[in-house]
Amino acid sequence: MGRVYGTIICNNTSLHTLFDTGAVHNYITRGRAKGLSINRLPKPFTVGIGGERREIQEACFIYGELQGKRLFCWALVIEELGLDEQDKEIDMLFGAIEMQRWNIRIDPLEERLDLSGFREEFIEY
Repeated sequence: MGRVYGTIICNNTSLHTLFDTGAVHNYITRGRAKGLSINRLPKPFTVGIGGERREIQEACFIYGELQGKRLFCWALVIEELGLDEQDKEIDMLFGAIEMQRWNIRIDPLEERLDLSGFREEFIEY
């Protein structure tokens, strides 16, 4: 099974996004976070990503669209996420918690996103 990518449109910018069920958090590269709502964390913390330990100092609010469906989330700002299999820079990593929140699934046979159960609304009692 290969990795699954999609495009999130945020502020008229296309974010080449890796949907990663093995990652807990969302991440966005510093270059792509420019112009978005970035908040400095009161205290930095360390994450392990890509086989390296990295210190995170900022988080960014994302409000955008995925295949025409509106979504919002927080992403941790990171210097880089690396390249995909075609040497294209990965702008954002969308983690498992956010995938669960929006009911985004991975179709492993087709290596694509399954948005058939995407949450259009949240009703809380």
